[in-house]
Amino acid sequence: MEEHRKKDLPIELDEELRRMAIQVIGEAILSMDPALCDKVFPDLYLPIVEEANRQTWWPMRKYLPFPGSLKSKSCQRLFDHFFNQCPQKAA
Repeated sequence: MEEHRKKDLPIELDEELRRMAIQVIGEAILSMDPALCDKVFPDLYLPIVEEANRQTWWPMRKYLPFPGSLKSKSCQRLFDHFFNQCPQKAA
């Protein structure tokens, strides 16, 4: 945020708050470093959440091969694998 202030750029507050919330969850529950959260969660977790939100309004998406639902399933597998292998997960 400080970089945006120095350059007098607008801040996407919703994105910043989402990133901070993900960092808090990653650090509190999984003992993850915030930098690792920033690296892993946007690529793996956010597509899963976005597709889940779409499926709330159209549940059939879960059973049809939409690009978003296929990406969500792929991200879920990678997400599960990452956390099963994660050296920093909480004991």
